[in-house]
Amino acid sequence: MSLLTGAGVSMAAGAPSWSELVEKLAASIPGFNDTFESHRNARVPETMISQYIYSRYIDEHIDADKSVPEFYRSITANIGWHKAIRKEIYEKVPDSAEEISKTHPYITNLARLCLRCDSTITFNFDNILDQVAALVLPDDTLPPKTTWHLPPIDKVNFPFIFHINGLLPQNERQKTSDKLIFTEDSFLQVLYGATAINNNVMSRFTNNTFLLVGVSLTDHSLKSILATTSVRSPGSVHYLINWLDRDDAMSAMQMEDISRANFELYNLVTIFLTSKQIDEFLQLVQVGVDRTVRTDIELLDEKFRDALREYSATAPISYKYYIAGPVASGKSTLLENLRTFQTLEEWPERTPTELYQDHKLLTSEQRLSVDNWVYRQLRIKNRHFVKGEPGIHVMDRAPLDLFAFSLDADENRRKADEIVRIVETDRKLSEGEVMLVVASPENLLERQLRRGRIPQDKGGISYNGDGLKVQTEQLEKIYAGAVVYNTDFCNANQLTRKAIRHILFDEYKPIDVSALNAAIASGTSTPAK
Repeated sequence: MSLLTGAGVSMAAGAPSWSELVEKLAASIPGFNDTFESHRNARVPETMISQYIYSRYIDEHIDADKSVPEFYRSITANIGWHKAIRKEIYEKVPDSAEEISKTHPYITNLARLCLRCDSTITFNFDNILDQVAALVLPDDTLPPKTTWHLPPIDKVNFPFIFHINGLLPQNERQKTSDKLIFTEDSFLQVLYGATAINNNVMSRFTNNTFLLVGVSLTDHSLKSILATTSVRSPGSVHYLINWLDRDDAMSAMQMEDISRANFELYNLVTIFLTSKQIDEFLQLVQVGVDRTVRTDIELLDEKFRDALREYSATAPISYKYYIAGPVASGKSTLLENLRTFQTLEEWPERTPTELYQDHKLLTSEQRLSVDNWVYRQLRIKNRHFVKGEPGIHVMDRAPLDLFAFSLDADENRRKADEIVRIVETDRKLSEGEVMLVVASPENLLERQLRRGRIPQDKGGISYNGDGLKVQTEQLEKIYAGAVVYNTDFCNANQLTRKAIRHILFDEYKPIDVSALNAAIASGTSTPAK
């Protein structure tokens, strides 16, 4: 996990909002107040007003002393500009990290989380979070590196705080970035000029899960990053804490509207919390996480489970989903796009060549060998699924999919018995919700052909349209009531968005896979003919 922080974090420490900062700087320019109000009334963007202020400030200081060469006047004017911004940012911020930690509602736990994340990206000029992170640092560990240059390579246990808009430390003797992204021209340079930085940030949003704290979705650069990432990688989900000044600050309908729009536009899951609740949340997600001590992982998970149980004694802690479907339906592609969750591949071990052909072409010996290999894979996968730590887990192929590859009902009953005898020797099949991915026989056949798999009726050994249709029908019978996704009418990205929305927002409805298998073994349920 990575962190992204914004002005809300610093405002809770006494720093001004962006609008307040712009207003204060405008007041420092002689004769600019009336013009400033006119710009505000005309709804001129804050970055553009900042540009006007900056231009006035620089002109005033350059014209102030003609005896100094213009080049040096420009440098000293920019230094003065940075000093003016620093003065306004820290005017009401406590002088020490200890005092900030005491008065801020949640920054101490945010700083501790920052130390446990590989990377933190902040839109803030100030180093308020950096100071508190150094304050709460455990013994014998290094503080996070404060930088305005994004490291090309991350180092394990060497976290950093990247000030994407530049840095103005509270102590003016500390090193300051040479540029601040505050005016319209500087924002345009970031959006359209700094390709390497943008690509690096995009890559992080694609490969990491971000928790966004204190940010506003009015920031154009942030919206650009999130919108682009959601298109490039629809399976990358991030989490936004939407601050509430009180519990009843928004109606349920307001929160629903915001939540839905944030997910549809930016792949954001929105969590509505007050300052006190933010502190509790930040503390909760760190329970059982200690990067400085080598501790038994299961013990850490148990601590986290206990903490969750304090909030709910009955809610699931592990959410498990099986992706089922006929050959070429899009299961593996969907799993690949769901890497934001814990995933299990279709087969843990190298696949025998016999599995790449129509099962009806197998000899009795080959069928027996394939079945025994499949039972071993199911046992391995089931062990991982049963032990799944708190979180969301997704598996390619559900345990009972093998019934769709049987010759008759007798074979199904034999397979069901062998699942009990071989797969469930030490633990029952894990419960989980089934997501069934299907398509028309024509589309399934076309996808097979594109992969170079020729059906029997065309001289090959792969499934023909009728065989793929039978697979689909059998799986629909086995998993009656499962959520069905028809990939005839959506591409891979659309399917991913639908599946993620279902997993994150819809009611979790697991089925007892072991009981279903027992019913098939006893003959009370007959999924295939």
